Amino acid sequence: MIYMPWWLLLLLFALFGAAGVALLMLDKKRAQNRGKRISELWLFLLGLAGGALPMYIAMWKMRHKTRYVIFKYGFPLMMLLHAGAMAIALKFGPIYNYYFSLQLSMVVAVFAVINIIAAAATNWDKKSAQRGSWRVPEAWLMFLGAIGGAFAMLLTMCVIRHKTRYLKFMVGLPVMMLCQALVLTYIFSEWCQFVVIWI
Repeated sequence: MIYMPWWLLLLLFALFGAAGVALLMLDKKRAQNRGKRISELWLFLLGLAGGALPMYIAMWKMRHKTRYVIFKYGFPLMMLLHAGAMAIALKFGPIYNYYFSLQLSMVVAVFAVINIIAAAATNWDKKSAQRGSWRVPEAWLMFLGAIGGAFAMLLTMCVIRHKTRYLKFMVGLPVMMLCQALVLTYIFSEWCQFVVIWI
């Protein structure tokens, strides 16, 4: 079993925050020099991973990407999620022994890998469309969404503005997300009961 104390979670947040701020600074410099920009998807994922607070502060201090709704309102929502994670780590530290058992860690790892592949495939399809090269078939994208990558795929599509006019993605992916949330709720139901008993 793996134990994740609060200080380790805080360290991870700090590392992702430092990386996110560095990329924001680099992106602003490249924008001024008309160089190759940093992908908005990478900035968003770094914020989601734990760097939302320092990235949000840096974004406003540098006056960079402050007009982007995905960052302007997305980062504060991420900060609430991160605050909740820290609260759980501080108050229910022993639960992490149970939460990160081998079986549950495997489930989380599988979903994480599928979501990364789904996000990468969506980004590749967007770049292929711009270059006029081989596209990722929509059936493959739907399959990746159905087996667990719906969240990352929908998020990526909204961030990079790709296939947002396709009803089967804009309606189908949220439905898949709901089904996957139900599956994950069932898988973690034993852990949820443990938390209720603990409280």
